[in-house]
Amino acid sequence: MTTPSESSGPAPARSTEPQDTPLTEGMAVLANMGWQILLTMGLATTALGVITLV
Repeated sequence: MTTPSESSGPAPARSTEPQDTPLTEGMAVLANMGWQILLTMGLATTALGVITLV
């Protein structure tokens, strides 16, 4: 049985930069759509409120 200090060869370098995977790309698209939908719903609600008051 070997301990981590006795392992042979260098350890693979770990990257700290985020990887562009299909999951992260999909999440970015979903987040972008989220604020656009929220803004559109807010404007529509405001317009409907103004029409109702008139």
